[in-house]
Amino acid sequence: MKRLRLAREGYGLTQSELAERLGTTQQTIARWETGKAEPNLAALRDLAICLHTTVDSLVGRKSVLEHQTTNPLAWLSGDKSGYWGNIGIRLPHSKFSTWYPITTSTMERVFGDLQNVDTNTWISFQTLNNKMLICRSSQVHKFTFLDEAEDQIEDDWEVGPGDVEGWPQEIYEILEYLLREGLGDPGEEEFSDKLVSSTKELISEYKLDDQKLMEMCVTTRVTHTDGTTHLLHVSPERLASAIFDFDIGMEHTGSTMLHLDDEGGDHSVFLSLDLISRLEFPLLALRKGMENQQDDYANDDATDIAAETKSTKSPRRRHKKNT
Repeated sequence: MKRLRLAREGYGLTQSELAERLGTTQQTIARWETGKAEPNLAALRDLAICLHTTVDSLVGRKSVLEHQTTNPLAWLSGDKSGYWGNIGIRLPHSKFSTWYPITTSTMERVFGDLQNVDTNTWISFQTLNNKMLICRSSQVHKFTFLDEAEDQIEDDWEVGPGDVEGWPQEIYEILEYLLREGLGDPGEEEFSDKLVSSTKELISEYKLDDQKLMEMCVTTRVTHTDGTTHLLHVSPERLASAIFDFDIGMEHTGSTMLHLDDEGGDHSVFLSLDLISRLEFPLLALRKGMENQQDDYANDDATDIAAETKSTKSPRRRHKKNT
């Protein structure tokens, strides 16, 4: 894995130092880097956390979402995908701003977008605390950009776990896994014992109960223009469809309603766009929905190509034998 070597060297670690952090041997790291052995998914997740990158980046897989990491030193090498600081969003009925950790790339894009908006513009961006944030500019009291080197805003700084510098994507994956495990539906995932143990310590340190874990990993939060909030458990597929509509422009959908669902897809929910000021989609669920959507498109294309190929084949003529 050439990408592993580049990520390790970029982060300034020797093979021995990385091995010590992972609880493995230098020889194992060397075998992974030379391609003589392949790390399993659990090891890849540990590597991604240690090196402030992602599993997708390590294996060279293109993500359906913008690449981002919590690496605060990425900018030193010209990489804009690392942690930059925070953006604060204060709504008219809120006493405090809600703060989101973002990358340099996100900061530059949103900063530019806000200089050319109209009353119907929806601003959307990824955060480093597992959110896809969507808000209507006309319903936001103010946006505040806070570089990580600056002091927090006096009397406007209420943050929770992971809200300052964010946590790696892999941490949210195991938090969701442990949440589902506690509810009796863990699914099939691969995590190292070391990561499971350290994440349980994180849960204990921040006193994260099931409700808080749901809000951090699974729940979609809708904030209405009157200041009330609405929590939904939206299916990944419906999240992917909704973000597609926002990307192309809600004005082009022909509807003034936002189509979501609840309880993981058990029933549909339609919300008035005119009464929404902010949406927070869970990034992991959104990613899953977009990946499923991408797979469906690929399968449909393959089916169409196969059908077209079959229809263009000429049937063979059968010739009668001379007797």
